[in-house]
Amino acid sequence: GYRNLCRIATDQKMGTRDKGPPQPALGWNDLEGRAAGLFALTGGGEGALGAALDRGDFDGAAAVLDQLVGIFGPEHLAVELQVHLDEKEDRRNAALWGLARRFGVTPRQSASSP
Repeated sequence: GYRNLCRIATDQKMGTRDKGPPQPALGWNDLEGRAAGLFALTGGGEGALGAALDRGDFDGAAAVLDQLVGIFGPEHLAVELQVHLDEKEDRRNAALWGLARRFGVTPRQSASSP
């Protein structure tokens, strides 16, 4: 796991040397084949999964989770449910809970800063 994490971080850092528009920190291709030994958390509204739900794109959110499950496997992935007593977040969490059950992924509650 640590070796894969180091390779991902090194590749990402080396890729930032090019000048131009900012790119996402990591793309799907950066993770594929290097997820062994790693555990991923989907992220809140800032992550691709939560952002899709916030846009009302349930099919897009399911596709993101399907891709993450394909990369990490359901046993090395958790769907993050952030709890800050916010209605929008509560609706997102309900949808995330349903997706987690559908894909066999464990939901994890967090209360990190919004």
